[in-house]
Amino acid sequence: MSSEPLGGIIHTYQGYDPKNFPSPTQPPPDFVSPAFEHMLRFGETRELTDAELARAVHLDIKQIAGLGPSLESLRKMLEERKRKILEKWETSKVRGEADKAFQKQARTTQPPDELKDSYKQAIESEQIRDLEMLWYRTNERSRFARQLLQLVERLGDKYQVDELAAKYEFTGRQPMSIDEALAIKAELETIDKLLKQLEEAAETAQIAIIDLEEMAQFADGEQMDELAQLQRQVEQMLQQMAEQQGLEKTKREGAVELQTTKPYEFGDSITQMDMPQSLINALLRTTAERIMAPGTSLRLTADDMVIHRTKNNPKCATAVLMDMSGSMRQGGQYVNVKRMALALDGLIRKEYPGDFLQFLEMYSIAKPVAAGDVAGLLPKPVTIFDPVVRLRADMSREEISESDLPPHFTNIQHALQLGR
Repeated sequence: MSSEPLGGIIHTYQGYDPKNFPSPTQPPPDFVSPAFEHMLRFGETRELTDAELARAVHLDIKQIAGLGPSLESLRKMLEERKRKILEKWETSKVRGEADKAFQKQARTTQPPDELKDSYKQAIESEQIRDLEMLWYRTNERSRFARQLLQLVERLGDKYQVDELAAKYEFTGRQPMSIDEALAIKAELETIDKLLKQLEEAAETAQIAIIDLEEMAQFADGEQMDELAQLQRQVEQMLQQMAEQQGLEKTKREGAVELQTTKPYEFGDSITQMDMPQSLINALLRTTAERIMAPGTSLRLTADDMVIHRTKNNPKCATAVLMDMSGSMRQGGQYVNVKRMALALDGLIRKEYPGDFLQFLEMYSIAKPVAAGDVAGLLPKPVTIFDPVVRLRADMSREEISESDLPPHFTNIQHALQLGR
């Protein structure tokens, strides 16, 4: 027998994890609720950015093959970069240089006689605000004003250098200049921000929150290509899940109401059965059983059956008064008003389709509002701030219009009359 190894090609599917592979029946993340909450609070819809959509939707990182190792390699690369910086530089010398630069600029600055005392106090306190207040007290075209701007810049450099030394623990011996210190501070802060983004992305699969432009300053081309591929993978998954829930990534997000069904329960009428979906459920179950026991025949059980939801037919007329006066902005009370109204509308549409429901917006006047416009309502802006207000307006007079009234009051009398 030949001892030569057998030839051929070995195929390895690296994206499959037999232990953590997610269930195909796992419920998708909720896309509709974040968009709905945005509409209630701000009264409008707009296209969500990739970062906003990523923060609004929580994915299971197990659904994305290779996510963990890819982000881990970037994290190690950034931490190594940070470690080398801290082990190379020292900050004691540059702190002295920044203080000397500020003091030198302070000695060469000549304030006018009437501002000398204030200037001396500002230098001793080393507060930028005090120097800025001096600038406003002098002629902005004067030599002293120009010197103050330079002095504020030197003091700002001193602040930055002191913050750098206090924020990071440097262990190196190489001194840095002030310009180098400012550049190193910006680089370390960028690294910290990226590390935080990577940590959050590893926990929630929110790849879109990673600033690719800043990451490109540290990662090589291969790492950036891999990260971009992961980002496209997550975006495609988000788009597919959003479409399944009736959301489209367009200029105007919309929701599509799908035909609603429910699993069969004892007592449900089989005349309301969704036959196509029930048969599909039976086929899927039977296929799985045939793998374990070949020859199993197709049969329909109660677990396979789904039933169309039915509706009752009582008759009732309801008017809902929604307070949208100025005070409803406090604590976001108007959001709860709209949430209640839409919940009632959904209940009546679902269970009592024969009922009549009318929404009335109540502020300085009252007027009817269509159900589709409820989510966009906002409290009226306050236009009068006097502690005591005495105003009277006869709403029965035809010449009195909405434009003649401050909008933020609560006219419950008009709302009740209109509701009746």
